Amino acid sequence: MAQTYGPFFSPEWVDFKSVKAIDRESAVALEKMVSTERPLNLTLQEVMKDRKVRPLAARCLAALGEYEAILRELGDANQYSFWHSEFDTLRHSIASSPEAATKIHQTINLLRPADAIHIYRLLWGFTDEQLNAGAAAQLVKFLEHDQLDIRVLAHENLIAITGPLGYYRPERSVSQNKPAIQNWKDRQSKGGIVYKTAPTPLDDYKPIAAGPAAGVK
Repeated sequence: MAQTYGPFFSPEWVDFKSVKAIDRESAVALEKMVSTERPLNLTLQEVMKDRKVRPLAARCLAALGEYEAILRELGDANQYSFWHSEFDTLRHSIASSPEAATKIHQTINLLRPADAIHIYRLLWGFTDEQLNAGAAAQLVKFLEHDQLDIRVLAHENLIAITGPLGYYRPERSVSQNKPAIQNWKDRQSKGGIVYKTAPTPLDDYKPIAAGPAAGVK
């Protein structure tokens, strides 16, 4: 059950030094574009035209419960530097509440109806049992999919499970990725697509002090 009282341990991104340099620069630029006189979501939608702040703006919109921008990022080959963060953002959003998961599912269905079932499933994550039952082979097969966002999500899942392997780049063509894909196929055929460490539930904020006593507001 979610804790609604605090204080809470701060998330890692509160420490400025733990944030990637490219995100720090984007945050400084985005802050200058935001005004308290206008709705935040409208400002973020407008600044999506600015490539310097676009990835951060998309993640901010996701934090506000608007997922169209961040889902479109997964299909943009120019945004490859940010796919990992966007994948994590979407996974955490799905885990945050049933309402968020439903909203993401609905948005995927609107944007990518033909492949919606695959895209949504790739955001859940997989257990070892599911990998052994065929999910590992399906993930490797998706590396050759004709749609970029599916290749991105399949690859993000694979490196989350095993760590990086070879030089697969989702934004490149299948022919350019042929050696890297073969490496993944070889690993899958040998049963090597398993977790290095068992997956754990996504982090939640943790109270650092006991909650209020019963009956105390």
